[in-house]
Amino acid sequence: MAAITAPPPPPPATSTSYRASCLRRRAPLIRLSSSSSSSPSPSPSSRFRPRRTSSSFSSWSLSSSSGDGSGGGGEILHVSPPPPPAAPPGAAVYVTLPADAVGPGGRVARRRAMAASLAALASAGVAGVAVELWWGVVERQGPGVYDWAGYLDLAAMARRCGLRVRAILAFHQCGAGPNDPLWIPLPEWVLEEMDKFPDLSYTNRYQQRNKEYISLGCDILPVLKGRKFKLEWAQEFMQASLSARAQIFGMQEWGNGGPAGTEGLQQNIEETRFFRSDGGCWDTPYGRFFLEWYSGMLILHGERLCMIADAVFSGTGVTISGKVAGIHWHYYTSSHPSELTAGYYNTLLRDGYLPIAQMFARYKTALCCSCFDLRDAERTDSESSPEGTLRQLVGAAKKCNLPLNGENSVTRLDDTSLNQVVRSSRLYSGRTSGTSFSFNYVRMNKSLFDFHNWSRFTKFVRQMSDARTFLARLDFRRGQRYLSSMSVVWVVSRACAYT
Repeated sequence: MAAITAPPPPPPATSTSYRASCLRRRAPLIRLSSSSSSSPSPSPSSRFRPRRTSSSFSSWSLSSSSGDGSGGGGEILHVSPPPPPAAPPGAAVYVTLPADAVGPGGRVARRRAMAASLAALASAGVAGVAVELWWGVVERQGPGVYDWAGYLDLAAMARRCGLRVRAILAFHQCGAGPNDPLWIPLPEWVLEEMDKFPDLSYTNRYQQRNKEYISLGCDILPVLKGRKFKLEWAQEFMQASLSARAQIFGMQEWGNGGPAGTEGLQQNIEETRFFRSDGGCWDTPYGRFFLEWYSGMLILHGERLCMIADAVFSGTGVTISGKVAGIHWHYYTSSHPSELTAGYYNTLLRDGYLPIAQMFARYKTALCCSCFDLRDAERTDSESSPEGTLRQLVGAAKKCNLPLNGENSVTRLDDTSLNQVVRSSRLYSGRTSGTSFSFNYVRMNKSLFDFHNWSRFTKFVRQMSDARTFLARLDFRRGQRYLSSMSVVWVVSRACAYT
């Protein structure tokens, strides 16, 4: 998924008296007389130029020069040195809103409770909110017919509370099926096209199809816009791409499909000929060829999305991020089969996340990843390592000087989970100047506002942001007021009772 973060809300208007006080506090000018009493006064040609001093900073001096360029003496006005730069701020905390914050009909759900919840988050010092923009909501009426009204309304509600908004472009379905209360399928017209042309969906060797999203093999094909297209184009495109790469290597038989040696994949993936640690095909010339091609298709897909996003949002102040899934189930095996099947060519012998980070860096895209709340000590499988996966992802972001957006994998509010997030966030310490780290708590629900949970959450926000206070100014129609966190929780409880 790609996320788009809007610029921060404009600051409140500054009063004249406040501006005047700022001017009075400005660094004073210190006038130094030259040794010659006959020195002329500064001429109109005076200008600022840097002067290196014995301290660690540069001071700027206003010096005069004679009209003939001889550099005669005169008075020098020295600006007192600027204060040392402030310590880097802590991590901004965002909160992901419920998946159905905007319902299937395109309107804000439970509006009164949502308004009170946003006010509560602002009072806790939260920097902003994240919300999924579901394809099945925005383009539900037909190809090219977009309805953004509900999301624009929600963004306006958030900004009135002083919250930033991260828009997550979600091109997959939400929920497990029609009986799921959070069910938001792909647009109906898209599903109809997938029924006509099944190869638009991901398909395995057993012809089992996944209709949660469209295959990345359709990236450059003229599909889903009402135009006729050839049956099985997506499958033929992927096969043609593999065959062409095999021809480059002079191994035509490698391009007949694959990967070979994955029989029994649904039983025990680590015992297949391709993925087994001892003598598996993944570490043979054929295996490396196939995995390079397979992961390359995913990186190419990401590059296309980043290129389009950069072209659309460049110069607007909007920041772009791309998410890399935290797939940690087989991290302590040699082949990392779960990551390989997802398209991440990461094994004991190869760093598969660095090429993705390098691609993000070309488009100044932040990297988003989860697992910040997970501990190896809590794993149920000895081959899993969420902490190892996270260390590698953070390392790739640091090597490429990428901003990093962290997330939790499980919605928990116990001290163990929240403290682990704080510890994991320190992995990004020592980052290059100019990069940033933020954390996205997934996700808001009613239990967040329970007294004990809310107390732990507000403490967590303070730990992450290093804030000493957590009162936010809220904009009401009848003037501005300050609400404490606990008083807003009471408001949320009342709002939820009426929805």
